[in-house]
Amino acid sequence: IKYLGKASRIFIINLPSRPDRRTESIALMQTLDLQASIVPAYSIHSPDILILNRNRNSLFFKLTELACWASHMRVWITIVNKTFSENCNTWSIIFEDDIDLEIDLPYIIQTIPYPIWNHADLIYLGHCANPPGKLIYETSKHMYRIHQALHPSCTHAYIIRSDAAKKLVKLLSKPSRPIDDSIIKLVNDRQLVAYSIHPPLAIQKAVSKTNPSDVNKTNRQSWIYRIRFAIYTFLHWWNGVKIHNKLQKSAFARANLTKAKSWRLNSGGSNPKKPRIDSNSLLSAIPSRMPLSNGPSSSGARPLVALLDGRDCTIEMPILKDIATVAFCDAQSTSEIHEKVLNEASAALVWHAITLKKEDLAKFKALKLIVRIGAAYDNIDIKAAGDQGIAVSNIPSLYVEEMADTTLSMILNLYRRTAWLAQTVKEGKRVSTPEQIREVAAGCARIRNETLGIVGLGQVGMAVSMRAKVFGFNVIFFDPYLSDGIEKVFGITRVFTLQDLLYRSDCVTLHCSLNEHNHHLINDFTIKQMRPGAFLVNVSRGGLVDETALAAALKDGRIRGAALDVLENEPYNIAAGPLKDANNLLCTPRTSWYSEASSQEIRENAAHEVRRGLTGKLPGALRYCVNRDYLSSAYDGVLNGVSPFSSLFPLGAPFLSQAAVNPLLSDASIQQTLAAAANSSTPSLLSSAGNSSSVVMPLALGESALQSAVKAAAAAAAAHGSNNGGDSNGGD
Repeated sequence: IKYLGKASRIFIINLPSRPDRRTESIALMQTLDLQASIVPAYSIHSPDILILNRNRNSLFFKLTELACWASHMRVWITIVNKTFSENCNTWSIIFEDDIDLEIDLPYIIQTIPYPIWNHADLIYLGHCANPPGKLIYETSKHMYRIHQALHPSCTHAYIIRSDAAKKLVKLLSKPSRPIDDSIIKLVNDRQLVAYSIHPPLAIQKAVSKTNPSDVNKTNRQSWIYRIRFAIYTFLHWWNGVKIHNKLQKSAFARANLTKAKSWRLNSGGSNPKKPRIDSNSLLSAIPSRMPLSNGPSSSGARPLVALLDGRDCTIEMPILKDIATVAFCDAQSTSEIHEKVLNEASAALVWHAITLKKEDLAKFKALKLIVRIGAAYDNIDIKAAGDQGIAVSNIPSLYVEEMADTTLSMILNLYRRTAWLAQTVKEGKRVSTPEQIREVAAGCARIRNETLGIVGLGQVGMAVSMRAKVFGFNVIFFDPYLSDGIEKVFGITRVFTLQDLLYRSDCVTLHCSLNEHNHHLINDFTIKQMRPGAFLVNVSRGGLVDETALAAALKDGRIRGAALDVLENEPYNIAAGPLKDANNLLCTPRTSWYSEASSQEIRENAAHEVRRGLTGKLPGALRYCVNRDYLSSAYDGVLNGVSPFSSLFPLGAPFLSQAAVNPLLSDASIQQTLAAAANSSTPSLLSSAGNSSSVVMPLALGESALQSAVKAAAAAAAAHGSNNGGDSNGGD
């Protein structure tokens, strides 16, 4: 803290409702001789924190409890370093103390502002209450969500080798959590790649005193050097930089850590450096789901990776050439794909030009992995792929900035009519007098105090909202899937119905995925709910807009102008579609995602995802798998030795074979199982007379089949208990 605080201002953010936190903050400032400011904030959503986070040259320490959680004190330290002018890169570190994965991670993902996730090179979740096995288990739904939320270049620091996991848990469970010889030995033996850095218990007690001036000066200096060196070493280890010799000697000597000088350095210089994540890491050691039926080949033949709808493999080949053969098909449908690819391809790279439905996927004989080069995967039937044992991954979040910039460009074009005015000059029309300017620039509008309505506040929607506020827009949004309070983080307004958003917006921009529920979200009915003369922008999915209704609205002036980067049928021939005669329409050929940087990054990440799939077990080895829930062949009915029904039926479910139970059974499958059980002669399910009518199988509207199964089992148990002279309440 002392070391990093020299270059930046320090803000300590406290809850006003906790005066003891303010006392600790003052003690911390005095103990470490910090020049800091204490800022009150009622939660991490407070506007004060939002304002501080905008200043990228400051250092923030959030000593506060998370809103709604009062069971433990959470210490948030967010370090946002200054932007380097030469490459415009930023890095952030988020420290979380004593997190609980199942309780806290969903809350963390929802409450941490997207810019922090987006710009983070390292997210370090420190000492956890959960064992490392659970921490590293990537197939956990919470860890998967965090992988999806993070910037793709971000790497996780909680990497612990399996043979050191138990030792580390034992060491960190000590009251003082010391940095002692035992931990140093783990470092020297290359077993410990990263661990939670905690100050000694003494400093925790010292900062809690109201009068910290009595603390021994020598010990205080030792604590300062210890904290300084721990953070300094960790950062340099992460960046692969050798520690400066001068600082190394003094820091080690004063912090009593001389034995740790081989931290991430090769002993004697003969051994190669260990990778950050290697084959012996806990990520590989944790039992993943059972391998798919078409898992990695053991024959020794090089697998075939096919780029189905493209021709350029120059970026993918260097990444995959040592483990696979890469070929391109340049196909628009599976009928154009060579038979060799259909028979032998182990993995496929896919853009958006080809559609893979159930019947298309059935043509591939050896396919085990599809990687969509992009975020949208609506051109792939992920359920059918899962049923056939094919894992599907996408590459999200790499072109958020490009899409947000394109959206703002289109909005500005609609308001300022730049594209149309440029076309006027190109056509040679002379414009000089005020009357001529007024004529050609008719429709240009002022942006300030206009209301921008965002449908879907995902990563792109958030980025658009931040940009729009700079131009003077009042931003409102509609997103039924976000938790309450997110609007306070960004200083925007939330509405709770689409109708309300359409009625209040001068410009509507769409940033949501396409599914069966929102197809033609903008149609003749919803257009009539929009403010007359509003603008419409869509860079998300073409199927969100009914183009016939939009053409009619543009023609009669109900919508003043529209900008579309996506259309319902692509590649699109505007001369043959309903929008061919539409006025005030700006169309681009699905390029909102593209820049040279984003294109290269997304292709590199797609190739690395294929590499992970070919060299590891599916789907556990994949970082961005989107159809895990449909890969039923990856389950054997038991998760980590515990049946999925164990919490529902503590004494066992007599009518279900535990070995055959699949935790991902569909509702229909569960109902069939219950029906079969009702028609069987299982004594524990029937009354003593053998009458199966005592089995209750409710199918109430909105009730899941699993709930029906629980109620049916309870009713059967109650009936069986009463017929045998037992207490029906006990059975119930």
